[in-house]
Amino acid sequence: LVFVAGQLARNSSGAVVAYGTADETAYIFRRRLLPALEAADSGPELVLKAQVYLSGNEDPDRFHRVWHNLFEGLAPPTTVVAVRHPAFLTTEATVEVNLIAAHRSAGNRIRRIERGDVRARMLDGLLFVGGLDGADLDQAVEKARPVFAEAGTELANVARALVFHAGHREIAAAKLPFRFTAVEVQAGLTVDLWGYAPQP
Repeated sequence: LVFVAGQLARNSSGAVVAYGTADETAYIFRRRLLPALEAADSGPELVLKAQVYLSGNEDPDRFHRVWHNLFEGLAPPTTVVAVRHPAFLTTEATVEVNLIAAHRSAGNRIRRIERGDVRARMLDGLLFVGGLDGADLDQAVEKARPVFAEAGTELANVARALVFHAGHREIAAAKLPFRFTAVEVQAGLTVDLWGYAPQP
């Protein structure tokens, strides 16, 4: 696995050099993420999961359009979280992206799973699911059930769960088949899951 830490639209001297959702996202992808992946003998087609933080009033739909274009329609499972501005220790940056990818030698072991608008990728029994949303926590989590089933596993095998929510009081009392960490954010309800499929 290749882990690329959160990247901002910064140049080599650390200055933010692109502004706004579209420009920051494109800069991060081309100037920060691609070089990091290439240095680790990976590439955009090997990305298993992306986690994105949008600060302030940045438009998630605009981000998704740019992101899908950058990946030529084959964007990886992506979780987008709205956070309060300023974030990232600067008032200038409004987009941060981190990635998990496979090393090129593992590329033929990646499995893509799509159920409706839910995307997932699996490598050697480790399942990465794109961000899930819904009217409530149960509805968001229920979207993952068919993805886990197609991967040959179940929700009880969630290995990591983050629930990003904007003050939803019912979160604390939720009864899910896995443990989770709840993080209060600026807007929305998003569930981010990693799971595993026990290997025979």
